[in-house]
Amino acid sequence: SSGINAEYGEQLTNRIMEFGEVTINKQPTVTRCLEVMTRIEKLNIPGINLEPHYALIIDKYQDELERIRQLYMENKESPPLQRDMPQISNAISWARHLHRIISTPIFEFDR
Repeated sequence: SSGINAEYGEQLTNRIMEFGEVTINKQPTVTRCLEVMTRIEKLNIPGINLEPHYALIIDKYQDELERIRQLYMENKESPPLQRDMPQISNAISWARHLHRIISTPIFEFDR
């Protein structure tokens, strides 16, 4: 009976690890990935090593930072316009939006 429980526990752990990896790869943002990890952590299942998942998320975050850097460099002289907004206000709003995209995951990682 304990052999069956150990085998079941190992299968459950493997399934959760696979689920985490697949789910992380499907998420559009690092913030969403971190939300998924928080949910998995709340399950509080012993024997689950989430470090590989966090490594994937950090890689994804580095890619996201590079994408935001490129977006900024391409548009810094003429940020994308929002409707009915003065040019200066628009530029400030756009910069704040980019800052929010890159800073939100930092606070989540810190948690």
